[in-house]
Amino acid sequence: MRIMQFGGLYFLITVTLHFLVQQIRQLPILPQVGRRAAGLVEAPIMLVLIFITAAVLVRLIGSQLTSRSLLIAGAFATGLLIVSGLLLDIGVSGYRPSEYFLNADRTTRAVYLGGLFVFALSPALVQQIRTKQV
Repeated sequence: MRIMQFGGLYFLITVTLHFLVQQIRQLPILPQVGRRAAGLVEAPIMLVLIFITAAVLVRLIGSQLTSRSLLIAGAFATGLLIVSGLLLDIGVSGYRPSEYFLNADRTTRAVYLGGLFVFALSPALVQQIRTKQV
């Protein structure tokens, strides 16, 4: 149960941060550089925020969980992220599920998949770093 709680909270905090960063991106950056470049500017910011979120949550509520449990929690959060993204894009944009990935160019798709990978692994990586420091 603690694994799902951690994963759900990790998902909610990260999605909230992403929403805030996306608003900042769309107002001043998007009109000047375009959608692809704005997304690529957003990616490193989100990666830092993902890692900080994972570190804070591991310290506050995940310290009793093993690295394996945190890996499962990260995978659960990633599943929530993918499903919510699909539902949002299908509902708002009218995309079919197959178009979700096919409409993005290779670079954007690679950055997105890399971000998902980092998102899934960050809680376990943070725990490994914390364990070696103690």
